[in-house]
Amino acid sequence: MPAYIKAGVYFSRKLDSVRNQTQFYPKNFAYELLVQTGNSDFAHKKYSAACRKFEEAYSIWRYFKTKDNLPLEIVKEHQLDEVDWQGSN
Repeated sequence: MPAYIKAGVYFSRKLDSVRNQTQFYPKNFAYELLVQTGNSDFAHKKYSAACRKFEEAYSIWRYFKTKDNLPLEIVKEHQLDEVDWQGSN
């Protein structure tokens, strides 16, 4: 599993309210804010922080969520469900 997708598991609690949106525009607004912050971090040579923001932004659309409420340190791949949000509008 690619690291940038698996990283979405770690943002799950932080982004739950955005991911639960059913409309495109609220999700896109949050996405654009995260990308803008990532671009700013990159411009200030904060590459690690920028990478984290870009992963966080991407994980609004495609991510894995845990089937159980286990601590993230012990989650195995078979306990993850992939979500690839396509939208309807």
